[in-house]
Amino acid sequence: MNNFIFDINKCVGCQACVLACSIENKTELPVLWRTVNTFNKFKYSSVPVFQHSLACNHCEEALCMKNCPALAYSRNKITGAIIHNPEKCLGCKYCTWACPYDAPKFNNKTHIIEKCNFCNPRIEKGLLPACVNLCPTGALNFETENSNISNKSILGFSEIGIKPRIKIIPLRNENPPVLCKSEIDIEKEKNFSLENIISEKKISAKKEIPLIIFTLLASLLTSFYGSKVFGGFSINITEFLILGISGMILSSLHLGRKLRAYRSIFNIKNSWLSREIFFFSAFIFGVAFNEFIFSDNKIISYIVALTGLLALFSIDMVYKVAVQKTKINVNSSSVFLTGILFCGILTQNYFIYLIIMVLKSGLYIYKNYYDFRNSKISFQIILKYFRLILLIIFSLVMVFSESGTLFWISFSAILLSEIIDRIEFYNELQILTPEIQMDIDLKKNEIH
Repeated sequence: MNNFIFDINKCVGCQACVLACSIENKTELPVLWRTVNTFNKFKYSSVPVFQHSLACNHCEEALCMKNCPALAYSRNKITGAIIHNPEKCLGCKYCTWACPYDAPKFNNKTHIIEKCNFCNPRIEKGLLPACVNLCPTGALNFETENSNISNKSILGFSEIGIKPRIKIIPLRNENPPVLCKSEIDIEKEKNFSLENIISEKKISAKKEIPLIIFTLLASLLTSFYGSKVFGGFSINITEFLILGISGMILSSLHLGRKLRAYRSIFNIKNSWLSREIFFFSAFIFGVAFNEFIFSDNKIISYIVALTGLLALFSIDMVYKVAVQKTKINVNSSSVFLTGILFCGILTQNYFIYLIIMVLKSGLYIYKNYYDFRNSKISFQIILKYFRLILLIIFSLVMVFSESGTLFWISFSAILLSEIIDRIEFYNELQILTPEIQMDIDLKKNEIH
């Protein structure tokens, strides 16, 4: 199996490898398949400064290939290269979320992904990859024989068990030079905070407004239909289907190639994104077929309601590729829990919705415990308290209200609290990249 070799001690950050890659593959700025990132880019004197040159590492358990809903990735059996097929790509960007090495790049001109191909045509001819060939210091190398690779404890490198095909020669155990520090330098290091240097986020509420609306709409539609099936709640089926189809359209707005949306269900076996789209589509069309063809058959209604729950579960699982604020797998903004919460409200099943309310409140307090305890009063903190109060107070009001004006006021208040939580969720998600990993490891090294 082919793999890169990178010696941290030899890299001077000259960017020759980046230039060679760009010339060989005819890429255009701002898209670069290979990047050089600097550890301790602010040059704090108590921490070493060095570079990582990284492109695609053609991992043995490649997350881009596993998570791509359109099956746009394949592996060359001879060279081991992970190859991206632009003709199959949706431009959904999910692979850019999944890859911790920031290898897939979204091209805003072509609206699809592109990435390092291991210089596959060159190595098939026995030549070195262009980046390796042009490296003037020998920091970047290449080997064609099987090699035992372990990159544990490499500062700034994400080792998450996906077996990247790169062997990194670690930094020599040398003490960083002791430099004279000015009072300004000392003050800067004393006030160092990861939040002050964190790299630009790939996911944010502002960038993902269509997905925020779609995910909340999916939970509401599932709860409305579930309430109809299990609690006799009345819904207007025409309005329901209009909202459902609108949700499907919304979910496709972030695709670079919208006309290829049909490919989004091609990887149900591995991709949670494929499962989300498949189950939500099955849910909406299932409702339509059951209503207009099977005359609201009860057994089919149960099956359709189940597909709605599977869609919500899949939506939650889509975001597991991101680094979330807490270490537990359940988040207070879970659309699965939101769907059950609203189903309990609409059927006026006090036991269900109070249990879910307590669970959601507990998860929200746990997620924001540090902020509640240590942060100064700010708009964000006030909004967090406001969200929590809305959920708790109006959930309790629900117990004493009938299906009248007070009921729907309470329903709207709880929905607003869920919208706030969902927006916070998107703003708190962090996609792991080499630059982010360097910032995290720099923080762990503690600057004194």
